[in-house]
Amino acid sequence: MSERTERFEVDGRPDVTVRIPTGHVRLVPSDDGAVLVRLSGSERDLDRFRIDQRGRHITVETEKESFGIRLRLSGVDVGIALPPDADVEVRVASGDLRSDPVLRTLSVDAASGDIAVEGEVTRDLSVKAASGDVRVESVGGSVDVSLASGDVLVRSVDGPCRIVSASGNVRVGHLTGPGSFKSASGDVSVAHFGGDHFDAKTMSGDVSIGVPGGRRYEVSFKALSGDVRTDFPISSEKSSGTSRLNVTSLSGDITVHAAE
Repeated sequence: MSERTERFEVDGRPDVTVRIPTGHVRLVPSDDGAVLVRLSGSERDLDRFRIDQRGRHITVETEKESFGIRLRLSGVDVGIALPPDADVEVRVASGDLRSDPVLRTLSVDAASGDIAVEGEVTRDLSVKAASGDVRVESVGGSVDVSLASGDVLVRSVDGPCRIVSASGNVRVGHLTGPGSFKSASGDVSVAHFGGDHFDAKTMSGDVSIGVPGGRRYEVSFKALSGDVRTDFPISSEKSSGTSRLNVTSLSGDITVHAAE
């Protein structure tokens, strides 16, 4: 196992792009404000990486063969130390991602592997993955997640939240913006919904929404096979200025309860 290390000084907010075919990506806080890139793998694979800087932008990627096709490597682990508030884009065909520092934005495109965002994302988070679990702590802006197979857990979102999952459970802790959820097979749960518009559609799975007391909601619940339960009274009267809860489930229960 060999290592390759590059250090970059950045004037302003770093903008980092990582593109690897296979391997693990680990983002950690920087000790001194610089961007430190460390690669681990075989010497042959490390020599085929391009690491460079153009102003605020730093790129870590494999070289290209003819016709723009990227080289196939046996696997390289990428570790990057970042100062706070960086913008990061990661594309990996097979491998896990873990992010610990405070980031401004994070965009992830992965075919296979788990994604764990332990540090705060102050603005926007975007994840597109084919297979693997997604776990996120806190996002100050929007969340956009599309997942073919795997569970999604987001503990706190201050902006709009859109999550689409073909197979797997979706759980959100605290959501203050609008929410849009689609699940073919799996449950959808939001422990505390404080936004103005909630829309959920499931083929097979339960939907659970926690709402604070003292608010009025215009609701539309459709369940082909399943029960609808609510802790709050439902009235046929319509009033302006209310928030909306729209839920459609072909097979599963719909529950509205007091927010946690």
